[in-house]
Amino acid sequence: MLSKKIDRPQILVSLNSTYIPTGQCDCDGGDCACDLSPLTELSSDIRLSLGILDTEFVRVPNSQMMNLDDTYSICFGTYHQVAVLNQSAIYLLEKFTNPHKLNDIAIEHPEIDPIDLQAGIQELYQARLIAPNNYSSFDLNEIPETLTAWLHITDRCNLRCDYCYLPHEAKDMSIDIGKAAIESTFRSATLNNYRRVKLKYAGGEALLCSPLIKDLHLYAQSLSKETDIILDGVVLSNGTLITPEIIEMLQRLNLRLMISLDGLSSFHNIQRSYSGMHLNEIRTDTL
Repeated sequence: MLSKKIDRPQILVSLNSTYIPTGQCDCDGGDCACDLSPLTELSSDIRLSLGILDTEFVRVPNSQMMNLDDTYSICFGTYHQVAVLNQSAIYLLEKFTNPHKLNDIAIEHPEIDPIDLQAGIQELYQARLIAPNNYSSFDLNEIPETLTAWLHITDRCNLRCDYCYLPHEAKDMSIDIGKAAIESTFRSATLNNYRRVKLKYAGGEALLCSPLIKDLHLYAQSLSKETDIILDGVVLSNGTLITPEIIEMLQRLNLRLMISLDGLSSFHNIQRSYSGMHLNEIRTDTL
């Protein structure tokens, strides 16, 4: 419970002050830390404007929490920066699961130090973790502009991660099936007035099929020109097969790269091994 007897609320956010929440990320649903960069503790020097204490605030939607250790958790989502919170800040954030006026929080919890309470609420607001109730930017009924298709192009993988559920069979998507899937995606985008198509090339390890990725994305680019629909492409990879040639191909095709990581090096390396051998070569602290 948040009180004078425990640490004051602490919220760490990215130093990137230009962040603007878009509602879109490559992980679609906010289950990644795409905006994570060096963190700094928020200052509560910025005072809440007059009248805001009587405004109903609520926790922003599509926000998720993951424990880092016994003291800190990471909060990430579609509409706010990645933030690291201590237990006191988490306790305070949970009070806004339902809409609350800031004055009501103070009245309901007189045991909380008023200075700590005001500072914590200000920092939640600055970090965009809470927002005025019915804030228009969080309209979940708005029509999306991007249609995303996930192309599972192979079951093959050069790693044998402890937790992986795939069968690792020697099966690749054929070029005909891949083209048919892309055609269907653009057809659906046209019929439903989407402005953008996003294709995610995944596996297995997608880069084992880099020639197939190249052929499919060139085909997608041709359909993009025919339909006047914007094309976005992402390759999901474990990062072990990246070479200068692969980088050149991705740049030439305007494809972005997402690399899966399991955490800091000690956690990442212990769970990943090559087929038939331990993985000591892949180190997250060198990526």
